[in-house]
Amino acid sequence: MKKSIFILVVLSSSLFMFGQQISWDNFNERAMDTVMFNVMNSYLNFMDKDPVVWSPVVQKEILTSNYELISNNPQMDLRSLHNQTWPSSMGLPDDLKDKIIEENVNPAFLDGQKYSYEIDKEGNTEEAYGTFDYGEILVSIPTEQFSTYQEIANHAIHSWNKSIPHSGVMNANYNKKVIVGTITFYHKSSQRVFISFVYIS
Repeated sequence: MKKSIFILVVLSSSLFMFGQQISWDNFNERAMDTVMFNVMNSYLNFMDKDPVVWSPVVQKEILTSNYELISNNPQMDLRSLHNQTWPSSMGLPDDLKDKIIEENVNPAFLDGQKYSYEIDKEGNTEEAYGTFDYGEILVSIPTEQFSTYQEIANHAIHSWNKSIPHSGVMNANYNKKVIVGTITFYHKSSQRVFISFVYIS
């Protein structure tokens, strides 16, 4: 019920504030990325959940790869378009972890990843970081019923809420220890918008 009220209250406000009409001959994928992030944060705020923090490192280093996978294979089913490069029991590769640590866009995220370990028999310790786990929610949306970027973002959120795995990622309580990125690909010939929204937690 609360999610239905969200449609009427939060998203209608979002449409009023950021109602950007789409020109389908000149679809702005980067504008869609920004709107998707903002609407997601509006949704999380309405649901009394912690906000997500946009990470330029995640956007550049991870979402570029996701974009290439989707844009090169738009005919594939969504399950196959989930990027299998990043999920791992060891978390993200060390070079990416180092870039995220250096970026430090969300100190709460880094604090939540820290742990101490003993380095000798005398009990001396050092600090290290955890795995930086990857999660992705992905959607493909036909465009004929939408006229603004916000309507597409709203539809994406409601589509993800209908999927138990996607909803689980989107609605988890990360205790402010999360950074994200999002990427959009518009496939003009099929008139579909693909959105990949990535959580690092």
